[in-house]
Amino acid sequence: MSDISIASFEISAGHYWSVDSRNVFSGATLPYGMAKAVADTDSSSDQGGFVPDGSRVTGFSSMHDSGTGGSPSLGNFPLFPYAACMDDAVDGCIYPKTTRATGFFNESVEAQPGYFALKLNSSVKAEMTTTEHTSLFRFSFPQSNSTSPLILLDLTDLSDSRQDNASVTVNATSGRMTGLARFLPSFGSGNYTLSFCADFSGRKIRDSGIFVDSRASTDVKSLEIARGINGSPLPGGAFVRFEPDVEAVLVRVGLSFIGPGQACMNAEKEIPKFGFEAVRAAAASHWRAKLSPISISTTGVHPTLITNFFSGIYRTMVSPQNYTGENPLWASTEPYFDSFYCIWDSFRSQLPLLTILDPHSVEQMVRALIDIYRHDGWLPDCRMSLCKGYTQGGSNADNVIADAFVKNLTCGINYKDAYDAVKQDAEVEPYDWSNEGRGGLDSWHSLGYVPVQDFDYKGTGTHTRSISRTLEYSYNDFCISQLAAGLNMTYDVAKYRSRSRNWRQLFKPNQTSSLINSNTSTGFMGFFQPKFLNQTFAFQDPLYCSNIDTRSTSVCSLQDGGAETFESSIWEYSFFVPHDQASLIKVLGGPDPFVRRLDYLHDQRITYIGNEPAFLTVFQYHYAGRPGLSAKRSHFYIPSSFSPTEGGLPGNDDSGAMGSFLAFSMMGLFPNPGQDVYLITPPYFESVNITSPLTGKTAVIRNVNYDPSYQAIYVQSATLNGEPHTKNWIDHSFFTEGKELVLTLGLKESTWGTKATDLPPSLSIEGLKSENLDPRVTPNRSTLLSLYFYSPLSTLFSNLLLAFCTNILNGNPYTQPASIATRNGFSRLCTTIDQVRCFIPSCLAQTDPDSQFNKPEFSDVRIQCGDQEFAVHKVVICSLSEHFAALMRHDYEEKASGIIVIEEQDPAIVKIVLEHLYGQPYTLPVLPHHGIDSPLEYNAKVYVAADYFDVATLKDACTGKFAELADECCNNAEQCPHLWNAIKILYNEVPKLGDDLRDEIIRYLQDESMDKKRSCEEDMPVSIATLAQDIPQFRKDLANEMISLMTATAGWRTIRCTRSFNVSEFSDLTITSTTGVKFFVHKIIVCAQSAVLKTCLTHESKEKASGNIDIAQDTDVVQAFLEFLYGRNYDASACSDGESQETLLFHSRVFAMGAFYDVPLLRRLAEYRLNGLIVSIWSERDLNAQFSESVRFAYEHVINHDRRLHDVHVLAVRKLVSENKDSRLSIDGLFEELPQFGSDVASSLIKQPNFDDLIKQKCQAVAADWSVEIHSHYQRHYRSEGAIDLEYPPACQCALWLPTISGT
Repeated sequence: MSDISIASFEISAGHYWSVDSRNVFSGATLPYGMAKAVADTDSSSDQGGFVPDGSRVTGFSSMHDSGTGGSPSLGNFPLFPYAACMDDAVDGCIYPKTTRATGFFNESVEAQPGYFALKLNSSVKAEMTTTEHTSLFRFSFPQSNSTSPLILLDLTDLSDSRQDNASVTVNATSGRMTGLARFLPSFGSGNYTLSFCADFSGRKIRDSGIFVDSRASTDVKSLEIARGINGSPLPGGAFVRFEPDVEAVLVRVGLSFIGPGQACMNAEKEIPKFGFEAVRAAAASHWRAKLSPISISTTGVHPTLITNFFSGIYRTMVSPQNYTGENPLWASTEPYFDSFYCIWDSFRSQLPLLTILDPHSVEQMVRALIDIYRHDGWLPDCRMSLCKGYTQGGSNADNVIADAFVKNLTCGINYKDAYDAVKQDAEVEPYDWSNEGRGGLDSWHSLGYVPVQDFDYKGTGTHTRSISRTLEYSYNDFCISQLAAGLNMTYDVAKYRSRSRNWRQLFKPNQTSSLINSNTSTGFMGFFQPKFLNQTFAFQDPLYCSNIDTRSTSVCSLQDGGAETFESSIWEYSFFVPHDQASLIKVLGGPDPFVRRLDYLHDQRITYIGNEPAFLTVFQYHYAGRPGLSAKRSHFYIPSSFSPTEGGLPGNDDSGAMGSFLAFSMMGLFPNPGQDVYLITPPYFESVNITSPLTGKTAVIRNVNYDPSYQAIYVQSATLNGEPHTKNWIDHSFFTEGKELVLTLGLKESTWGTKATDLPPSLSIEGLKSENLDPRVTPNRSTLLSLYFYSPLSTLFSNLLLAFCTNILNGNPYTQPASIATRNGFSRLCTTIDQVRCFIPSCLAQTDPDSQFNKPEFSDVRIQCGDQEFAVHKVVICSLSEHFAALMRHDYEEKASGIIVIEEQDPAIVKIVLEHLYGQPYTLPVLPHHGIDSPLEYNAKVYVAADYFDVATLKDACTGKFAELADECCNNAEQCPHLWNAIKILYNEVPKLGDDLRDEIIRYLQDESMDKKRSCEEDMPVSIATLAQDIPQFRKDLANEMISLMTATAGWRTIRCTRSFNVSEFSDLTITSTTGVKFFVHKIIVCAQSAVLKTCLTHESKEKASGNIDIAQDTDVVQAFLEFLYGRNYDASACSDGESQETLLFHSRVFAMGAFYDVPLLRRLAEYRLNGLIVSIWSERDLNAQFSESVRFAYEHVINHDRRLHDVHVLAVRKLVSENKDSRLSIDGLFEELPQFGSDVASSLIKQPNFDDLIKQKCQAVAADWSVEIHSHYQRHYRSEGAIDLEYPPACQCALWLPTISGT
């Protein structure tokens, strides 16, 4: 086989999806169909109905969900066939499902799209197919002319949830059964009523009746039955018995949530005739059409992997279920989808996959979600059987809507209503947040996290999962900001992106993790931890509820007393910041520690790939610049954990979530939902084609050097539409515009996709920033006023500004004081000033209208009080407001008052602000009503505001108060945290903290004269270390201060550039501050601050001082550097023949150190020595490998420091060719391993004027084996770029090509 589509494979392979014990529905259905017919078994894992685990068949029902956990759902009104009843009496058949269960022949099971069949041990064969709302069964009985088959319909479901007043009626003539029953949802609240209409064909009816418990009667034709009081509901239903014959019996079962009449209409409309084969063929055709967008190349691929791939895609289209026209809860012309079971599972990959393959259906699903909000009041996080499902974490329908929005799904979607819906999730707490919305919103808004043991009186829900809810709320709010950005809700963009950073609130930098029941450390520090309302940390073992936590007491679902993480551990949730991986990586120590932590998560089996939070962790290596490890990790799980066998899934399929993870992984693209991002890994096939149903254009992903053994799984280079593509991700336009992505593969990781510019976007980097969010850049007037109007000022003040804002938004000029004064309460301003406190009392009477303060250019608001009109600057309005403290608590990235642009400082404004805030002289007011109970934190917030408004006098005043207020904190143990909070506020919210205040903070913390007995002494070391880890600039400032102190001492002044310095061991210096905090600073950095070292090295750049520069990854480089600096003369004598092998790599490393620390002299000397050494070793066979090592070092370790080290090696090869020297250097392997090196060499060679002659000489000498590699590499890398035309001159007997440069 070559190219193959899922539809064609289905025909040749029969059933191709996984019939397993992971709750997958394996029966007959249409894509998203309501009718789902299959055999039900008495397995303990019968959520999908049929399980081939040795269990027995209890019936054949028409309603199911797929892959769900929890209690079984649906399975309503099962049919059960008997070939005959004992003694030919209706009481001779067994009616209760617990006793009628019958085995089946495993080899008889057959499953195809829209078809399911098996043979019972009773020799009755059952086949079934479906339409949208109707099932058609065909029962074939053992051939006999003497028995009367009986088919019963049971008023039950899979979980025995039937309630009272179920009913059934059977028509004595036609055998038609109609009825209904009320049931409970499997994972939610409320109940639902389902109706049926069953008709029979194929044989004459002998008799019919009803049954109750184990007894039946042909005399009674109707039954209304209560549930009963003893556990399971009392069995009851109806039956039809047929005359002896050899024909099969067909049963058509129509279904409806509206009523029995609607069920009959559905059946008669959808299957007017009992043509089983026609219905089956139509169902198969539906699937062909729905699944046709994707095809693959099967060259070399094992058939089980093909089945695996298509199985995953198929299962994503089983649910959600299209119940349009079947919703009795409200009347609407919008689509209605159900069985969102649950969105917590499906938003991650299932719905994103459908966005590619079936966008029209996703548009309908999104419209259905919005319509549920319109009529039910809230978006669902889970929904089944018309009922509200339990919320597992956040409001994840927000993510689904945002994903559809950023990928431009628009047909019929009212995004204004959608935005109202998601914003309600974020702002309003529902009464029952266990079923909808979010709980704990008061704490979320005020503290920035969901506390453990939260005080939440506004709604009810399970007060657990505080960590996972905080993380999910953060991501939900980011997704809301995506929608807000597209709808130009500028203020909301800033607000929700600010809240999306709240995940940081629960990160505890010094939290360690040890193995369960052991003191053995995992070796990692820094994890999320729960927090109490008082902002102190609680504790949960980071491995609690992990895959390696086998304790029966570990519960982490929705139980009372459950964990603070849902269905997973803190270890795994430590990676759940999908929107800002860059910040997360920074918090976790940087790319290398992040990768090590990811490896540990997977290698130690802490994560469980059978649960959805694990999905993205497989591919998060991309964000650390290691996309090759994502590919490697994908193959770690597939096919080991995913195979098309019974039990072939690692966990519940969860409505196709597992299937979509499998499909995306094998396609070679994985989504980060809510963002226009797909992470690139090589497909498991030579090529994959996806045709967009929206545009009809076909996107292609193609592997070059495809390896069916999956050894070559690392991308070496890529092109997108023929152009080089270095980014390790693509966006959704790849599919809609039909682009071609070509991946060249190799056996080892390469530099492809590893640069900072190649990484996927994160909130904290430019890729996701809004262009107009910085209020210091003057945006348009509408944006400015929307920023201000929605700022957190008092409601009354907002109302007062409403008319003015409306005027400006409508484009009216400032000069309309009369109309402004008469609208929306502005005329009452003078009588409300004392209440609002927005202005100086008495209508600003003490302010002269002609004073500098009233200059129009400093005003945004004109206020008329009495006969006077005042132009009032918003700085004054905000500063004099009683709510200034609340404003200052606002995230200043939002800059709520950001419409202020002050070209120069107004002394009168500064004076008024200072007088109000601090009195005369500078004293703080009583603060409880401000909501900030610490003068120091208040002072920090004032500094932030002063920095923003660029009021230097106010900043100076705050700086002068820092030490005094800090002492007040440190004299009271309970106030100590306020010192650290104030420092955090200043460093995080001021883009560039003033030197004076920064120095004041550092000097205060380092002051040896501080009273050692004060209350903060014990807390100080831990807190400073925590701040140093959280805030890089603070760490650098503190380290620099200590280095400066050290270099100022007599001991460091005496350092000389002698060997003696290197006699002592080289390591990081352990510098201990007066507070006991240890910092590790490299001696090189300390030395670099001394004049002696600068003189010795003629160091020309600013020192790269840092609190914790990590160069331990290359200790050889450090050693080489020090040997040169302090122990060895750097001249030719160091390069004797006996040392040349070592010296070549040695000088490359010295060059690297010179580049890293920016020491030009060192770099130049190393470059000079390398040039001489490389040329001198051509004839030394044993040194060829060392040249290769030197090249590898240059291209793998120095690529981001200095390309000149690359050029040294490239030019050496060029010189060798120019001089026509033969060489035994084995560089062919280097070209494959380091494509950039080959490309550089080829590029250098082609520029030589005598290149053609050189090639001809090599051809004639037939001694160009290594040159062939260079030239073929050049051809490979440059031909695709259209840089040259290639010719193959006949004169060249060795078949070397001769490049001809065109147009250059």
